[in-house]
Formats: sequence, structure tokens, C-alpha cells
Amino acid sequence: AEEYSGYHCQGIVDFDLDPGTQAVTDLSVGFLVDSLPAWLTEECKSSMRRSTCLLTHTSNAASGPLYVCPEVCSAALSACGSFLNSADELASLKQGLELCSSSGVPASFCTSGGESADFPEDAVHCPDDLLVPIDSDHPLRAFPGTGCAMECGTGISVLTDDEWATQEAATSVLALIDLPASLLLVAHFTNKVLQQRAKRKPLGALPMLMYSLGALLAAGFNFYVPGIATVADVACEGQTGVRKSGDEF
Repeated sequence: AEEYSGYHCQGIVDFDLDPGTQAVTDLSVGFLVDSLPAWLTEECKSSMRRSTCLLTHTSNAASGPLYVCPEVCSAALSACGSFLNSADELASLKQGLELCSSSGVPASFCTSGGESADFPEDAVHCPDDLLVPIDSDHPLRAFPGTGCAMECGTGISVLTDDEWATQEAATSVLALIDLPASLLLVAHFTNKVLQQRAKRKPLGALPMLMYSLGALLAAGFNFYVPGIATVADVACEGQTGVRKSGDEF
């Protein structure tokens, strides 16, 4: 028997292995973890590393084949769900994790591995001009399934749910008042313009008609504004981050 001496599973593989088996097995682990996109969350990368290390090396345990605890694979499925569903090529990997997570092996008969070493590769690396959400004052728009985000558009103010609700109610009430008043103005000045045209008089009421039409459009737009504001708030809801420059996919 021999202790694990590779790189990709340091600390995770805490059991002895059959002699001469770990080099090839560790190579396959490295191929998978090194091929994970740099922009995945650190939680996804680390949980995928742990599950892959254990699923591959437990078959070569010196004490005989070991079972991997279901929660190890469940953690990888939870952290990497959107990534695993993003391409057909990942179907077999996802299926293996699902089989492991549903095995029902008792904790006394399985292993979750040891405390993982610190792997710099598991940190999030984003393309230029994107941000990694950490402690900062910049409101961000996150990209689901990744550890990256982008700054919110200039001029978007982030309000709480209660503040948005108050603004939406006030805007809707204003629109309810403006809409019928604008309709009356449009009807009145349309009639004035028609009368002036019939009498071949200058269309003095035409500017007021155009103004009334503008007011009508504005009243209708007030019904639409709260929806825009709500979307902006959801996109930027309180997330923070710092710019990471020079990192690429």
C-alpha cells in the first residue's frame, strides 16, 4: 500500500492506495478538473474536484473498493447544476454524479475524503471587463452559473423591494389620473381643430392637440416604467464585486 502523492487530490484522498495505480488515475482526474471553464464558481470547481478524486481513486483503495458518500456528489450537482445542463457532452458526467448521489450508502460505509489542499486553479477567473463578486461597493449584474458579473448600467439606482413597490404604486396612480384627463384634452382639441378647419380659420388649436397627444403617450408610458425599474432592480439586487483584469476564459 502507498499514500497518495499526486497533486490534483491533495488532502482529499486520505486513504492508502494499491501500489502503482495512482499515477494513471490522477492523470484522468487532472484532465477533468483542468478542463473546467475558468469562470465557474469556486464552489463548483472544488466540489467537482472532490467528487472526481474520490470516484476515481476509491476503486484503487488498498483496503478494497470504497464507496463515495452520496452528499459528496450531491454537492457537485447542486453547485454545478447549470453547467452540467449546458451541453450534451456533460451528460455522462452528470449521470455518474446522479447515480452516486442516490446510492443511499450509509455514512459508516462511505468516505467523504479529507480536508482539501488550497488549489489556486479553483479560484474564479473572468474575461476582461467582468467582475468577480466579492466585498466592494459596485452593484453588479450576475451571470447565472458562473462566478462572474458585470457592472450595472449607468444611472440605475438600486432600491429595496418596498421602495420599488411604493414607486410603482405612485406611478400607477398618477397614470390613472393622467390617462382620462389626457383623453378628454385630445377629444376637446381634436374637435376644435376640426371646427377651425371647417371654417377655414387658422388651426390655432393644433399645438394644443399635439401637446394633448404627448400627454396621452406619457400617461400610457407610466404604466410601463415600473416594469422596467423592477427588472433593473432584480438584475442588480445588492451584489458587490471588484474588477478582475487580464483574466480570460
